[in-house]
Amino acid sequence: MEPGAIVLKYVEQVCGKIRADDARGNFREELLDHIAQSVENLMEERGLSQEDAETETIVRMGSPDVLVQEMNTVHKGDFPLLLVLRTIFLTLTAVFAIWNAYVWGSAYLNGYLPAGANFFTPEPMMRTPDGPSDTRPFFWIPLIVSALLFIIPALRQACEKHGHRVHHA
Repeated sequence: MEPGAIVLKYVEQVCGKIRADDARGNFREELLDHIAQSVENLMEERGLSQEDAETETIVRMGSPDVLVQEMNTVHKGDFPLLLVLRTIFLTLTAVFAIWNAYVWGSAYLNGYLPAGANFFTPEPMMRTPDGPSDTRPFFWIPLIVSALLFIIPALRQACEKHGHRVHHA
């Protein structure tokens, strides 16, 4: 028995939104088998036509978005790497923020900060006995990378949500 238009539309709605390419093909076949089995059972047990059985099966399966969300949760793709990178760069940002606070506090207390200097001025910040010193890149670089590790996936997700397919290099 060939699946009807409503089943094919439902399966395409679900599979079109699954992010992990390797899971998409296998899940499509599994979903079609599951729906076919449910349709056959409804036709035998309740004497429904194929179209009515397919409609009831789709209603029982629920919203495609819920199914997609569950599949994308199980098959995250690059999620562990992204989580590790976020953790590393947020930790570096915190460590360097604390370190910068210590360095800045010491420089302030020892009189090494030029008049009017603050964390955002472009010139080297501290004049130490060993020469000018600037610790800001150690804070700003991990902070910017951390922000990008949150912003880029959020933008990708927003684009996909609004129907724009994001192509991977």
